[in-house]
Amino acid sequence: MALKLPFSFLNNEQQKSTLMWLVTVTLVTIIAMQTLSAPLVTKDAPAGIVSFELAGDLQTSNTIIDSWNEQIRIFAGLGLGLDFLFLLLYSTTLALACSIIKYSLTLRKPIFSMFGTLVIWSALIAGVCDGIENIALIKLLLGSQSQLWPMLANVFAITKFILIAMALIYIVWGSVANRLIGSRKNNNASPG
Repeated sequence: MALKLPFSFLNNEQQKSTLMWLVTVTLVTIIAMQTLSAPLVTKDAPAGIVSFELAGDLQTSNTIIDSWNEQIRIFAGLGLGLDFLFLLLYSTTLALACSIIKYSLTLRKPIFSMFGTLVIWSALIAGVCDGIENIALIKLLLGSQSQLWPMLANVFAITKFILIAMALIYIVWGSVANRLIGSRKNNNASPG
């Protein structure tokens, strides 16, 4: 039995209109998250929350947390809370965009179908990785001194970033491929 793809219950037009809504809500959430994360940039956390995600060890994580005063730690906690909504939004948005690209590429060149399926699921798995990473970071913010948490945050953050990059590359590549394939078909169809 073949694994059903997410969004297969929506027709192509419904997928496109849902994607537009998701992109809008995701962009609004990005703006809110940027506002919350701005105070997290310090000398010890030059990339803000991303520095914390990638710290990798307890000493570096504690140095970052110590560079944040109590108010900034509240911003970090609020940002991590909002990130649970954001991870649902961005992973669904990326997966749906990949699904639309996969559908149009498969119509034109069926060989692209399997890779598209892999990327769709990868985009959703990125959200799961982000959730695990968030739990680890929250544990650290709450004072845990276990080396497990910064290590988990690091591994799942790197995995998340790789999966997101795969989806974005697929979307760009698929959009370009669709245009090229479409223009070739139009050129071949036009009278010589």
